[in-house]
Amino acid sequence: MSTAKMHKRYLPLKLKSIETEGFSYFPRQEILIHDVITMLNGENGAGKTTLLNMFRVLFGAKKFDNGHTLKTFFERDHIHEIYILGKFSNTIDQNCGRRPFQEIGKWNDDVTIVCRLINDKQISREYIIFDGVFDLEKNLNEKINWLDVGQYLHQMSEIGMPRSLSNAFSLSQGKTEKILELSEEQLAQYILQICGEQERIEQFNKIKIDLKEQKEQFHKLCLQKQQEELTLDNLLKKITRFKEIKQHEETKNILSFNKPLSILKTLNGEINIINSSLKQLDESIKTLDLNLLEKQKQYDVTLIEKDNIQAQLNKITTEINDLQTEITPIHINLNEISTQISNIEEFIIKYENIEEVDLQLLQTKKNKYTIQHRNQITKVTNVLNEIELIKSDISKIEKNKNVIYPLAVQKLTELLESEEIQYLLLAEYVEMQDHEWRNAIEALLGNERFTIIVDPKQIVSVMKIAQQIEYPFWISPYSSCVLNADKQSILTKMTVLDERISGYLNKYSKYKMAATIEEAWEWSSKGDSCILNKPYPYLVTKRGGKSIKANRLYCGKKAYEAQLIEYYSQLNKLETNIIDLKAEEEILSNKLKIIDAQINDQENRLLLPEKQTIFFELLTNKTKLKQKLIEYTKELSQKKSNQHMLIINSQNIFAEIAKLEEQLNQSKHSLKAKVSQQNDLSTKKEIKKRNFQQIYQQLSKEQQHKFRDEEYCNSLSEYEFYKTEIEKINSLIQQLYSLGDPLDPEIENLVVLEEKYKAHSVLLQNNLNEIENTENQLEKLQQKHAEAREEFMTMVQEAFKRVKLSLETMAKEGNIQATINFFPYGDEKWRADYKIGFHGKKPISYRSNSKLSGGQKVVASLLLTLATIKADGILSFMILDEPFAHLDQQNMELVGSFLKNTNSQYIIAMPYSENLKVAYPFVDMSIQLRPKEPNEEVAPPITYGVINDEYIQQKSHFKPQS
Repeated sequence: MSTAKMHKRYLPLKLKSIETEGFSYFPRQEILIHDVITMLNGENGAGKTTLLNMFRVLFGAKKFDNGHTLKTFFERDHIHEIYILGKFSNTIDQNCGRRPFQEIGKWNDDVTIVCRLINDKQISREYIIFDGVFDLEKNLNEKINWLDVGQYLHQMSEIGMPRSLSNAFSLSQGKTEKILELSEEQLAQYILQICGEQERIEQFNKIKIDLKEQKEQFHKLCLQKQQEELTLDNLLKKITRFKEIKQHEETKNILSFNKPLSILKTLNGEINIINSSLKQLDESIKTLDLNLLEKQKQYDVTLIEKDNIQAQLNKITTEINDLQTEITPIHINLNEISTQISNIEEFIIKYENIEEVDLQLLQTKKNKYTIQHRNQITKVTNVLNEIELIKSDISKIEKNKNVIYPLAVQKLTELLESEEIQYLLLAEYVEMQDHEWRNAIEALLGNERFTIIVDPKQIVSVMKIAQQIEYPFWISPYSSCVLNADKQSILTKMTVLDERISGYLNKYSKYKMAATIEEAWEWSSKGDSCILNKPYPYLVTKRGGKSIKANRLYCGKKAYEAQLIEYYSQLNKLETNIIDLKAEEEILSNKLKIIDAQINDQENRLLLPEKQTIFFELLTNKTKLKQKLIEYTKELSQKKSNQHMLIINSQNIFAEIAKLEEQLNQSKHSLKAKVSQQNDLSTKKEIKKRNFQQIYQQLSKEQQHKFRDEEYCNSLSEYEFYKTEIEKINSLIQQLYSLGDPLDPEIENLVVLEEKYKAHSVLLQNNLNEIENTENQLEKLQQKHAEAREEFMTMVQEAFKRVKLSLETMAKEGNIQATINFFPYGDEKWRADYKIGFHGKKPISYRSNSKLSGGQKVVASLLLTLATIKADGILSFMILDEPFAHLDQQNMELVGSFLKNTNSQYIIAMPYSENLKVAYPFVDMSIQLRPKEPNEEVAPPITYGVINDEYIQQKSHFKPQS
């Protein structure tokens, strides 16, 4: 329907008030609603969203905010029925001369819509549209025809309240501008959910579901058909396999009959062969016994001869060992004496020509060198330690890009930082302008560089901390002043980085810079003090002068660079010095070695007489030992010659014995082998005879008769033939059993399988008949789906067309350029191309909303939602839950102006915030909510704010509450 026709037929609906009995924790109270914009405010938990949910229930929404359902509104145990009364104006419109509710037969100036919720097994919701003001105490006793939700919404649509309003109430949750974050597909679905004909959508979806279920049923039947066909095929294969198995088992029975007969035939032949072999073995064993007896006699004679030679050999070996025992100590003594003679002779030659020197004098000289050497080692160690310390400090400075302060300074600053006390370390806020004067200035400042300067309010607490850790430097308060220093003042070489230390440095303003001692002394006579920086820092005062030295460099942000230069300079000096110290230590070490050698020579020289006496004694002993050794050696040679002859004889005897032993062993082995072979054959013969008897006794009478038939036995094949053939048949039978579905001979047989085959043939035919019926039903349902789809698509296109027209008309009325186009894609899906422009600018896609302000985003979202609702009727009423609480004043005014231009009635919930004041200019009336106290059954009464209180006073039966 066109917009012009809608406006001629329908009149705007105005909600005058809302009243509830039993809803959540709200008290029984009639709440006035303004004709334009009513604002709900209150702290979190006060019930703003719950009150909006009451409006949603009244207008027939299906969903509610904050996860609420109809059940959750029954929050008081004794409440089983909830009533919501919405009072609407039904006065005659001056332009049209009609009443808004006239179309459904309501003629009083007021119309009350009553919603009743009943908490039974299921929550039921009922409505009445009452002609007049409804009184709960009076009118409930009358006969009432309650309407269900569908009937109620149908009657309300007759007077212009579109179903889309109820749909929108169910969808509009959360921040309004969230709509602009939807994709094009989601936005089209959102619009269709509001303005679409829900019954037709649900009917079409139901047909789709029925069609899907019918297709699934058809597919299931086809699968059953395939299963039955497969079952029949498997049964046929089983029947065929059973027949093949039976044929193989008959052949197997024939082979099994002849198999034991073949074994008996083979055993009989093997027993005859064993008897012949046993006879030959008896003759061989007798011959071997005679040969073994002769060899044993020869072996015994040779053993006696071997024992005689062995006794002689043992005797002479003992005599040789005794002689060697005597000779060995002689050799050892001779070697020791020869070594001693050689060492003493060398000692005498070395020391007999050495000049005599006073030994006491040499010892005194050694003691002197020892003390000097130890002192020098200490010096080297100290310098090396100092070098390592400097290298460690250099490494720390280069890594941290910062100077290393004394440990006391580090400790105090860490404590102050942990206590979050602000401080200034003097050294960090005095920057050096001239590097040539750095050493002189830092020497002048001395320990003053480590002064900690703090706020006067904290001076006492900081001094207490310094006293506890025995901080050896000053703690001073902030002190600012103007430094009046002339161009000769040492302060001109410094930059003060924080004026709070200027007062502390002011005492150095009278320290002058001088080039010579003469100039410095002249300045001091005038009352000033002077500093010289060359060649070394020097201080001149009235008292005279003294050299001063800076113990490391600390001042300035880049003092670490100067400290590095100083450290590297010290390191170079120490590394040069260590070379000299090590060289001097080496000289002293060599002197000690020389004096030790001289002392050793003099001590050995004194031993010469004693060494000479020992030398001659050793020579005499050596001569005696050599003579004795010659005698023993001659006797040992004779003994060894005799021993050699006996060993040769012994070796010959042993060879003969070994030969005889080998012959004996061979004979015994041969005899043992023959006897073992005889025993094995006898055992084998007995086993075969027992096997023969066992097998024969197991034969059937028919088999025993056949075995006695010589001609039949000769025709039998070998046992392996029967064994192999039976195994082949067993394998074939096993394969037939395992091929395809398993066969169970205990349960299944050929008769059973053939009966099953007939039964499943009947089932397959029944299944084919059912498939044919289902195909016919599916064809009809597809036709119905096609017709419903055509109606559904027509409804969607008409709905989208109305939304587009409504949007463009409503935007034009608000001086906004906006349009929307819908494009189908996929299976019953659409995309929405929504474009909007403000202040005469060309419309841009909502997907580019980053170019819109916060207020423009809200307006764009509201415009689309309201236009969608209006496309299906008229836009009379809308609720908004915190839609723009984050907007600033300018954007809030933009949104407020837009809402007022729509000529509709709005309920807006907003939390307490600064934005609340910004909203006052466009809000017509405010309602204040307060949360329920823990000890109260219901929440406090709802009150009205100061906004437009004249409007409230005009309604005689409403009184503002404080």
